[in-house]
Order: sequence, then C-alpha cells, then structure tokens
Amino acid sequence: VDWKAKGFRNGKLTDLCKALGIGYGAHRAMGDVQAMLKLLGSEDALTGRPYLAELLTRASRAHPKVFQDRLSC
Repeated sequence: VDWKAKGFRNGKLTDLCKALGIGYGAHRAMGDVQAMLKLLGSEDALTGRPYLAELLTRASRAHPKVFQDRLSC
C-alpha cells in the first residue's frame, strides 16, 4: 500500500495505527499481528475499500504466477 500517497506520514505500523485510531501494543508479536489485521481491514477513505484489497491487487500484479498458484491450492 502506498501509504504516503494516501496522506499518511510514513508506512510505520505504529504511526498508521495512531492515525487511524487503532489501539496498538507496539513491538509485541501478537500485538503487531492484531494491529496489522485491523489496519488492513480498515476502510480506505479515498476508495471505500479495505486496504487489504489494494494489497492483494498489487501483489497479484507484481507476482502473477506465484499468486495464481497459491490460489489454486
């Protein structure tokens, strides 16, 4: 996700969570995972879609063969 293009200062998990009001216990493995899931599930104010949708779209363009192989399991 191009976080700067969406108006965020940077792509650091702590800063993104703070900007979106997501509670986050920084630098603990499970806390990082939970925060990332909440972040990616959050709606992009510009598109109305979850950030995860953009991540998956970009991933499929960057590595189409790998992405298709994993989906056909």
